[in-house]
Amino acid sequence: MPLFLAPDVRQLRQAIEGIVTTTALSTASGVMNNGDKATITITTTNNAGAKLLGVADIALYVGSVATANIIPYGVSVDMSQWQMVGPFASLHETDGKNLVTQIYLRNISAGTQTVLVRDKTRAITNTITITSTSANT
Repeated sequence: MPLFLAPDVRQLRQAIEGIVTTTALSTASGVMNNGDKATITITTTNNAGAKLLGVADIALYVGSVATANIIPYGVSVDMSQWQMVGPFASLHETDGKNLVTQIYLRNISAGTQTVLVRDKTRAITNTITITSTSANT
């Protein structure tokens, strides 16, 4: 007699799909000149104030939304002109219930460029909302 009986895979899939929620697409943009630094912060919160566990799916683009313009690996992007750290979950910024994802970006020598940020977050929770902010420092 087996010690462990595997659950029906269909039931398990339905249970997981029922608790994983995806946010709407969030977008932000900003202009960066040579030497400018920006900290991009994406905050995901639960409407009921409960803890959540999630992953932010993020894409950064230079100029326009196109595969060739993705930072850091788009064929039209020269990464010697950019410095990027992240994305990472910020222990300093979280309240212990929300998910705060940050990216540090510096324009070393790409000239004046518009940077676009797109995000969708997948989280285990009942209901979520998302806000994105970009701050040049």
